[in-house]
Amino acid sequence: DRAGMGFGAHRRGKLPETGSKAHRAAVTGWAKERRVEEQRGVLGELQMQADWMKWDGLMHRDLSWNKLIYRLRGSEVKFLLQGMAGVAPTPAHLRRMGYLEDDRCPLCHKPRCDLLHVLTYCGVALDQGRYTWRHNEVLRVLHHYIGKAVRTTKPRRATQRKMLFVKEGANLKNYKGREKEPTLLEAATDWRITVDLPAITYKFPALAAVTDSRPDLVLGSALEKIIILMELTVPAERNVQKAYQRKNLRYDGPDGLASDCRDAGWTVYVFPVEVGTLGFIADSTKRACQRLGTWSKELQTDLEEVALRASYAIYIERKAPGWSIGGWRVWRPRAAAAADAAGT
Repeated sequence: DRAGMGFGAHRRGKLPETGSKAHRAAVTGWAKERRVEEQRGVLGELQMQADWMKWDGLMHRDLSWNKLIYRLRGSEVKFLLQGMAGVAPTPAHLRRMGYLEDDRCPLCHKPRCDLLHVLTYCGVALDQGRYTWRHNEVLRVLHHYIGKAVRTTKPRRATQRKMLFVKEGANLKNYKGREKEPTLLEAATDWRITVDLPAITYKFPALAAVTDSRPDLVLGSALEKIIILMELTVPAERNVQKAYQRKNLRYDGPDGLASDCRDAGWTVYVFPVEVGTLGFIADSTKRACQRLGTWSKELQTDLEEVALRASYAIYIERKAPGWSIGGWRVWRPRAAAAADAAGT
């Protein structure tokens, strides 16, 4: 920038002596950084394999050996890696490699049927409810964890903040004198939860607003006059930011449902949440669950795996004219799964 080359060198201190071990380590580190920059520059010119460089606002995903070996099947890991690299054997990719002459979708017959089309854009799959089924499977996970937190969370009021003195060199994050702010679920005792899932009666709090809108998950407290609107989207990873802006404008815009609830005297919180088709979770999802006090490693793992497995099911059924697995469940609560494994 305008500061010029070499700016900030005084902060790094004096360079190590030439030929010393510290000097060799510094040169090696500099070479690695340059190599990474060069690789990113090359990847930026690729249209398929570098699609992941367009993914913004996503959490880092744990792809450690424990997850790959014990949590995911080999076919699911293969699908995940092919999806990240853009080399899944779809008609568009097979035509590009010279194995097919026709790259149309087997269902809607539109050209250039790549993985993005199979998982999000196929009109026939949308009409048959394939994407809705995947959306509902992810929503079941959120409903389970949030409902569990509603039953177990005890109310807690924010106390008056006292002046906090921290000793020199102490870490403020781990300082015992620091009191955490109450979560949203700790603000009331009469939460009522409504979720837009099949076979569950949907009832929006009439005291807040009379509307035909159906947010995916609604939490309401009549005593405190607080309402929480959560809207889930399962988009392609590259479209996460667009999905967030679209849903936020829909519910928290000038003519949105949140405005009607505020006019009635309610405090409204709108949380658009996104989980990508390959299981990458948006930062907005983590922030929303942290505000509610429901975020955990278990929730993160279940969201990642359910979204990935549901997308894999849609992928393997991409040629089937009929949707045959819409009644399947790719996720069950851990307690129920453990009971089944034990035979009880």
